[in-house]
Amino acid sequence: MTFDEINDQLKEIDSRLSFALSISHGYGYIRLKLDKDCDYNLYSFTMKMYFFTPLKAFLCKTTWDKWQKLQLLIEEINDLI
Repeated sequence: MTFDEINDQLKEIDSRLSFALSISHGYGYIRLKLDKDCDYNLYSFTMKMYFFTPLKAFLCKTTWDKWQKLQLLIEEINDLI
C-alpha cells in the first residue's frame, strides 16, 4: 500500500483525516484537521495510541461504520510499518 493509497482510504472514511510520516524520526501518524489552519495527531503508530482531544472531536462527528473502517485501516498500516 502506498502513501497515496493510505490517504485515499482515510479520505473515504472522513475528509478531515490524513496520514503523515516523519522520515527523520520514523514516526507515523493519522492526523485530523479540526479547523482550516490546524491538524492534530489523532493516532500514533509509534506509540499505538489515540490522542484524547482529537479522538473526541472525531467520534462526535462519525458513525460506527466509519470508526470500524478506521480501526481496520490502522491494523493494516501497522502491519506495513
